[in-house]
Amino acid sequence: MRLALRINLWASAIAFALAQGASFGAASDAELIRAIDSANVARVELLLKQGANPNARDERGEPALIFALHSDHPEAAALLAGWPGVDLEEENPQGQTALMVAAYQGRLDLVKKLVESGAEVSHKGWTALHFAASSGQIEVVRYLLDQSAYLDAESPNGTTPIMMAARRGDRAICQLLADDGADPTQRNQAGLSAADFAQKANDAELAAWFRRQEVSWRVRHPSLSAEPQSRAE
Repeated sequence: MRLALRINLWASAIAFALAQGASFGAASDAELIRAIDSANVARVELLLKQGANPNARDERGEPALIFALHSDHPEAAALLAGWPGVDLEEENPQGQTALMVAAYQGRLDLVKKLVESGAEVSHKGWTALHFAASSGQIEVVRYLLDQSAYLDAESPNGTTPIMMAARRGDRAICQLLADDGADPTQRNQAGLSAADFAQKANDAELAAWFRRQEVSWRVRHPSLSAEPQSRAE
């Protein structure tokens, strides 16, 4: 009887220990963030396999995937991008998704992986195309267009990707977007068109090119043309 009781107590103790291990075995968010920060991809993978939350946030509110991108650890980002349960649409406090950040950085390989993993190409408001155009990442722009990114996507203040390219005086991206059908006549909430953005960037030649594009666009799309809004002072 004593032996049987002792065995039962041992079994209960082992079961309790295993249960506690299951409850507390998963890595904390802070552990995962530290592993990413140290560029220890093997450790990141181990923690994820042990049940770490792939959507953990750092102390500033950056999701782990975006934290990896901003920390310049693309291997960790690539691992997270394909990990089961990761939320590819999760935003950081600035409203940026991982695809936007990767597009801005020109990391075409990660942009492709994110899209292939299900990231939304045409996010409502600011899009990856805005970010790629604003930083001169023409290969990313080209890839996003191939993935049917919305050419004339409007940011919360009505700014479009071609306006962002005009703002930095990037003729190649402006031409690429125009060739693909971007509307050069649109104006944002401040009343500024792509031509105005180019003018503000002190690129008179590009501004003049955009005004010619506007005329051509209105000829080709008479039903879509409207009287231009008054420009902001």
